[in-house]
Amino acid sequence: MHIEIRAPKRSEYTFINNLISQAFKVQTAPIELSFFTNPNIHCLVAVHGKILLGTASLHIIQKSSRKMGLIEDVVVDSKTQGKGVGKKLVEQLLLKAAEMNCYKTILNATNENSGFYTKLGFKKEQLQFTIRH
Repeated sequence: MHIEIRAPKRSEYTFINNLISQAFKVQTAPIELSFFTNPNIHCLVAVHGKILLGTASLHIIQKSSRKMGLIEDVVVDSKTQGKGVGKKLVEQLLLKAAEMNCYKTILNATNENSGFYTKLGFKKEQLQFTIRH
């Protein structure tokens, strides 16, 4: 299967929103249009022909003296999981992070998905603490 990784088209924004909502089992408001135009957010989609298979994004965070990458919302349509789509998305985001001179790239994952990220070279290093608002 040929998988193209690229920036999303405006006509695909609703699909991306729906895919993220379904994957994380939350009702989300529509994605702000500024999400797709913010120079510090790099959203990608995986496409086979005209069919969207998945999405993921890289957020560039400016720290005091350097940049860090944060990968968010890696989502692959359930019918396409296990075919390398997520891997291709993450690999492209890691290339972008390196291009943007990030000193590291992090992400949050569930225990269920930790094996996937370990295979891609990620290492469990720190704890995350959360307050939800």
